[in-house]
Amino acid sequence: MSIADEDSLRKLPDRALRRSLEHPENLRSLLLRVIPDLVPNLRLEEIRKRDRLFPLDDWRESEVDVFFEIPFVDGSDQSLWLAILIEHQTATDPLMPLRFFLSVGHYWERELKTHLSQGGTAGSFRLRSVIPILCHTGTTEWGSNLTLGQLAESSATFLE
Repeated sequence: MSIADEDSLRKLPDRALRRSLEHPENLRSLLLRVIPDLVPNLRLEEIRKRDRLFPLDDWRESEVDVFFEIPFVDGSDQSLWLAILIEHQTATDPLMPLRFFLSVGHYWERELKTHLSQGGTAGSFRLRSVIPILCHTGTTEWGSNLTLGQLAESSATFLE
């Protein structure tokens, strides 16, 4: 088996998850398990699939598994777009909260560049809400960090 074939097999679960969640009913099913109170306010029929790659300044790329934007209507006259970031992991990654944080930062940076290129100003830019979802399909429990706070150095002095 060639290295290319091994890489393709390694990425198969990610591709399967990505394709599955492109169908609104599959995405709805996942979201009902994770954020059930928000699902009635989501307009899944208007979902926008977003670019999963974020080019970095040093010519590398950061990639996420699934990234959608979905209109959210809260009962007022105003609707907003909610971003859903989904990462699939088969093994525990203690740095997952940091990876989510960096991916959200890359997303916001791209949104700011788009806003400014369309004539918007820095003062009128607003951060879109992002819900990160971890799909862990490993054979053992996650057993690692779930929040940025778990990665932070802490001292009682700073917690008061």
